[in-house]
Amino acid sequence: MMHIHFTKEEKKLMMDDLQYYYEVERGEELGYIAAEQILDFMLEKLAPTI
Repeated sequence: MMHIHFTKEEKKLMMDDLQYYYEVERGEELGYIAAEQILDFMLEKLAPTI
């Protein structure tokens, strides 16, 4: 299994993008912890299949 590693800055930018997406596309506020959990889930479950 391939592991993908990101710097803190890269991860923060991805979390910012998730929060922006939720706000603009769904009209929902996504907190920092929720954004981190969603990103971790995507990286763990989805990234290896790409």
